[in-house]
Amino acid sequence: MNMPLRRHRPAHTPGMIEDRLRSICEDMRILCTDADQAIGIEISVSGACPDALADTVLHVAQIFIGNALDHGLHGRPAGRIEIRISTVYDQTALVVADDGWGLPGTLREGAGLALVRQLAARHHGHLRLLRTSRTEAVLNLHHGRLR
Repeated sequence: MNMPLRRHRPAHTPGMIEDRLRSICEDMRILCTDADQAIGIEISVSGACPDALADTVLHVAQIFIGNALDHGLHGRPAGRIEIRISTVYDQTALVVADDGWGLPGTLREGAGLALVRQLAARHHGHLRLLRTSRTEAVLNLHHGRLR
């Protein structure tokens, strides 16, 4: 059977990066949740993420979403994940928040978060993990000299 080839589209416009993010979310929901879990996902994209950062932002989003599903929402019958990508001036921010179990008292950084820290450093950015009424994983990247 012949499968149509998907043409690669630039990811910089809000609509295009949002489409790719929705696809990632659906794949992650299928892979990381139980059939009886009701996980709502809300996505918001604003501004134009530079092409040179789009794949990095989407890769980190996949790591953050996987962590939210595997750790924050594991074993819960229902939950919610909010994902925001915003680009303003010379910075792009990714925020993934969930209403799951929350961060443990002592956080062990696995391979995913270690990779995120490396990617953030490469773009003079940073990673923050916050716990308020929900858990938030935040990646800020500076456009500066994109490599």
